[in-house]
Amino acid sequence: MGLGTVAAAMIIAAMIAITLFIFIMIFMTSVNYLYASAQTSASRLANIVGSRVSITSATYNSVTGRLCYNVSNEGSRSVIIANGLLTLIDYVSTSTGQRKIVLIPFTGTVVSRVFIGNKTVVVNSTTAVELLPGATVELCMNVNDLNTTQPTVIVFSLTTGVKASRVITFG
Repeated sequence: MGLGTVAAAMIIAAMIAITLFIFIMIFMTSVNYLYASAQTSASRLANIVGSRVSITSATYNSVTGRLCYNVSNEGSRSVIIANGLLTLIDYVSTSTGQRKIVLIPFTGTVVSRVFIGNKTVVVNSTTAVELLPGATVELCMNVNDLNTTQPTVIVFSLTTGVKASRVITFG
């Protein structure tokens, strides 16, 4: 074998080694991405499974048009009530007699009070709240011309997948 043959063999061996290295790096990157995706999904699922809320009560003041409802955390994990909260209200209008569906974002919601055990904390603001297990929060918003003699549907929903709903007749 001549020197040229040995050099060509070394170049080919180096190219094969570089190609194998690239394929291994691509494979390892894909595995790491899949592992991170699985971890994120598992974490989200754990938050949803450990979180359970319910709408325990609601009140409506027809003079001021203020609807307030209480959400209790009956799960084993804290629930963050902040941007991403949506309240859907399905009701019958007193002025038109027609059904109305209103979607109210967190910015249109006032965190009125938080009930923890026998204590009540007045918040009266649109600040984010961590709802601990066993705690209840009162959320208020303005809803004009709600007919209190007809059933009203209230749906509480967070971006994490936590949700609750209740049908209430105020009158």
